[in-house]
Amino acid sequence: MEKPIIETGVASTIRAAARQIADGAGLGLARGPAGIGKSFALDLVATELAAGGTEVVRVTASPVIGGSAIAFMRAVLAPYRIDVRSTPDAFDAIWELLRGHPFQRFGTRAVFIVDEAQELKTVILETIRSLWDRGTDARLGDEHAPAFGCLFVGNDTFMGKGGNVRTAAFRPLLSRVTHNINLPRPSRTELADFASSLAPESAELQAILRDLGESAGHFRALATAMRVAGGMGDGPIGPDRLRAAIKTMGGAVMAEMLTLNAYLTEERREALQGRFALCTPLSEAELPVFGRAVEELPEIVDALRAELPEASPKVAELLDAAATASTMIRGALRRSFPAGALGAAQTGRVQ
Repeated sequence: MEKPIIETGVASTIRAAARQIADGAGLGLARGPAGIGKSFALDLVATELAAGGTEVVRVTASPVIGGSAIAFMRAVLAPYRIDVRSTPDAFDAIWELLRGHPFQRFGTRAVFIVDEAQELKTVILETIRSLWDRGTDARLGDEHAPAFGCLFVGNDTFMGKGGNVRTAAFRPLLSRVTHNINLPRPSRTELADFASSLAPESAELQAILRDLGESAGHFRALATAMRVAGGMGDGPIGPDRLRAAIKTMGGAVMAEMLTLNAYLTEERREALQGRFALCTPLSEAELPVFGRAVEELPEIVDALRAELPEASPKVAELLDAAATASTMIRGALRRSFPAGALGAAQTGRVQ
């Protein structure tokens, strides 16, 4: 399925910031929840900047390269087929790619864009900061000195060690930041536009997708639902198949998004988004079943521990993660659902 393009608040915000950062050799942080279209917006903005003559150097961070300076810099240089053997050589090679003259009347502009920036460890942030600092003379008034802009885009939270959710703070960069941006979630209008672009011929499909988007709080759930539905049979996607796909997603994206149902307040949804997930709204008939299943999770984990007393570290880690998930979801249920919503007879401890 071809990616539909709609104008979003995320795209317009990133576009404006990126242009200002390129023109002024600034340093920007743009953070927001997963699935709101950050990477797609970056694709558009990077293309626009390059078409306008700005040198764009872009890399997507990951756990594999986010903790090693040489691995990160090699990933930056790989598209240019520049091979380096040492960190200093890589540092200098990236500087040569990025050194523009943005303060000259007809000078070149360059911007370094890092997507998924929440994956970067302190050593990488400090390395990029040192590279960006080479443009200090230009920013202080020497128009002939080289400099470049830098834009970090990523999630506002990430999963730390032990399954703890942490805030992406970027502390080594804060003293240099010229743009510090919190990216917005999609508006109802944007979700409706995206639903229309995914299912232009069916008002009923659009309504289902729009409701899913408003529950999940991001675009990704809509695109995933249509992709899953497309793989569930031949011919056009109908309402029943789309609903079946959404139910299937409820098991497939447990680690991505948490939207229990309409009883979950917006505040709770914001707090739990991106941790442990169940993406589909639950009917009144399904609520007691779900509540009972959540209550049984700790017993299942304890039984597995008893059966695997000498489990490998990896298995033990998975069991700990399952226990953490069940504790968090049970707590969310207790705080978020009205008394009796989950069925007192079946889920007495969850009230």
